[in-house]
Amino acid sequence: MSNYIWRWLLIGQVTYLVTFSVQMKRVLLLLVLVILSCVPDTYSQVFPKEGSMLNYRLIGFSIPATSKMERYSLEVALGKSNTEPDFTNNKVLQLEDNRPFFMAKVPAFGKDYTWRISIVGAKAGKFHYFSTGIVPAVDTSSMRLRIMQKATAFENAVILLDGNRVMYDMAGDPIWYLPDIEGLLTESAALRDLKITDKGTITFLLGEPTGEKAYEVDYSGKVLWKGPDDGRISGDSIEYYHHEFTRQSSGSYLVLGSEYKYSPVSTFSKAGKSISDEVEMHARQKQPFGTIIEYDSSNKIKWVWKSYDYFKQAGIKDLKKTNTPAGIDVHQNAFYKDNHSNMVYVSFKNINRILKIHYPDGKVVADYDNTDASGERLFCGQHACKRSSNGYIYLFNNNVCEASGKPQIVAMKEPTTANGKLTKLWSFEMPIDELDPNNHSNFFFPSGGNVVELKDNSFFISMSCSYSKLLIIDKQQKTLWSAMPEKWNLDVHKWMVAPQYRASITTDTLLIAKMIWQAQSK
Repeated sequence: MSNYIWRWLLIGQVTYLVTFSVQMKRVLLLLVLVILSCVPDTYSQVFPKEGSMLNYRLIGFSIPATSKMERYSLEVALGKSNTEPDFTNNKVLQLEDNRPFFMAKVPAFGKDYTWRISIVGAKAGKFHYFSTGIVPAVDTSSMRLRIMQKATAFENAVILLDGNRVMYDMAGDPIWYLPDIEGLLTESAALRDLKITDKGTITFLLGEPTGEKAYEVDYSGKVLWKGPDDGRISGDSIEYYHHEFTRQSSGSYLVLGSEYKYSPVSTFSKAGKSISDEVEMHARQKQPFGTIIEYDSSNKIKWVWKSYDYFKQAGIKDLKKTNTPAGIDVHQNAFYKDNHSNMVYVSFKNINRILKIHYPDGKVVADYDNTDASGERLFCGQHACKRSSNGYIYLFNNNVCEASGKPQIVAMKEPTTANGKLTKLWSFEMPIDELDPNNHSNFFFPSGGNVVELKDNSFFISMSCSYSKLLIIDKQQKTLWSAMPEKWNLDVHKWMVAPQYRASITTDTLLIAKMIWQAQSK
């Protein structure tokens, strides 16, 4: 990263730590200040750019620094002010710092703003102007993130909801929305797996459920990378991207795709006669078998893994529907690449299995079903399988095999032998006290759900689409924060759950600052 960007990032972060998070540790602030002293002041510009329309409220403000050590003041007013009295009467924000760089949250979307940075005690600075855009998703009279329990940890994190297409702070305040991307961001368009990368960019899948597009954008919504989606792996016209898309720290991109194949059952019976796989295919339907594709930044394919190749070789019996020739959709719905062990964990929802694949040779080194050595069921219809920092598997258990089963987080130890079984270490049952226990339809959670281990070994959880509650629990399973995405229903005049497939969290304040300053520098 150039000195130009580093200076903005670090100076902006000092203000972020001072004004947006008074509880941040002094040692971190001191470290940033020490690094700052080594970064030249020669590249600063005026940001936000003059007359810009922003899709965010958490903004980096800057002007060129003087050669002297001065104290600076940021002032922001609502509206387009041309006179001092008008600006003063509409002022909504004022901050001071030893550098002319600030990160601050303006009050609202859909507004015009006037701002200036001045040297304290000197002539007032020049007026500058920008506006914030607005979309229905950030109109808090129709969409909201209702805080159920205030944060007692990670107060400075940000949450991204893929159903709302919005970023929130931990107080439930919308601070960013995804602008339209290539005309695809319609009301009905599916959007999934919205998250911030370790590069300070944002990735997601957008489009129809049978053929989504993979995007990486910056904070302003500028497209940085787009999956080629050209069918080189599927053998079709598109790759059928779905469910999960992740930018790796190496700079490559991993995305789930599909290829449509006849289920690899050896024979089936028709009119008392055994029919081989190679004949009368019209009696069967092709099913989607998951692929994992790794691209580099120039769209060259670096690595591919195909589930069909494994299932065809493994001969797994539960790929065939009972008493019919048709195969089933195994529904590959999540993957996680563990860079420490060079293993990729892949979840198959409809057959309740997790495969462990060695990278890069693609060999399946373990095939876990959903039972332990005693035959006890560990999970059913699962999502978001990952490996913890302590080396165990954890996942969101939708628990759909139980008539009134509540979703769970389940942590499991891997066996030490090749054919061994998973062993449950602990589980956490989702709190859904707001639902009527007498209505068993309330306890069916077939789709969605996510769980992410945080830096202190606590967990961020987003529940499934039908009940999209969010929460953070610590190692003792105590709830540290919870919230509910909601949408106002005009027909019944009531707030209702706003379904989310998956929510994500970013707790790194330096990364948040990096995301903002990078986008504004372009």
